[in-house]
Amino acid sequence: LVLIDQYFTLERDEAKHFRQLEKVLTEYEIYTHFLKNVKGVGAAMAGVIMSEIDIHKSKYASSIWKYAGLDVAQDGKGRSRKKEHLIETEYKDTEGKTKKKMGISFNPFLKTKLVGVLGSSFLRVGVKDNPYRAIYDNYKNRLENSPAHTEKSKGHRHNMAIRYMVKMFIIDLYKVWRTVEGLEVYPPYHEAKLGLKHGGASA
Repeated sequence: LVLIDQYFTLERDEAKHFRQLEKVLTEYEIYTHFLKNVKGVGAAMAGVIMSEIDIHKSKYASSIWKYAGLDVAQDGKGRSRKKEHLIETEYKDTEGKTKKKMGISFNPFLKTKLVGVLGSSFLRVGVKDNPYRAIYDNYKNRLENSPAHTEKSKGHRHNMAIRYMVKMFIIDLYKVWRTVEGLEVYPPYHEAKLGLKHGGASA
């Protein structure tokens, strides 16, 4: 009974904290103009996105992709922690000397939240309430019917579709966020250079 009481107390406290968080988020236009209206993005996820991404430093939507580890590595595969995807970076040791090490080039926390949590949340919402689910379904169907991807496992194609869906969400996030902040909005590469119009819900 004590454990049950503690559980319900924690649940009540958690709900209270999320209500307080949402009050704070309403002070930011990117939340009231966009994130609040996207089904599958709760207050906690909105907080992660807003605190981890610096839109002033994100000149292009692809800048966010790269920071979140959603870009493609030199070998043409999705960015990961694999040895071939590591980059050389400098750091200061305990004696203040500059040294070099191999490390990842992205924010692993943000990638986990976007792909693992937000991506799954979008799938649970469904097509009717979230256009990003339709993006996932369409892209996955393309992969399953493409000769170039038939050798990939079902799980691999699923992960590719999740990543693509999240990237399209980021394009929309980027466009709205840069606009409300009064920053210049640059079209993504596939629109500016290739003339393709596909992807995010705003498209």
